[in-house]
Amino acid sequence: MQFSDVTCMEIELSTRCNAKCPHWSKNDNYPRRENGYCAFLGKGDWELDHIGLLWDQVKECGINCSDGPGKYQLPEEHKGN
Repeated sequence: MQFSDVTCMEIELSTRCNAKCPHWSKNDNYPRRENGYCAFLGKGDWELDHIGLLWDQVKECGINCSDGPGKYQLPEEHKGN
């Protein structure tokens, strides 16, 4: 997976995707609890190897998760900007 400081700045510090995340959307061709999609990951709930919660805007990307370190974090010099 490729990411940059710019990508990390786009994704807010939170456990959830929200309306401000440019990567989150839904695909109404799938049932409500299977229709979340993350363009950053290039996957939807229906394509994950586990039960996805993208439909409920729960982060799958691991970027800037507020409930723990996550896989990727906004560099310290960019926090608070």
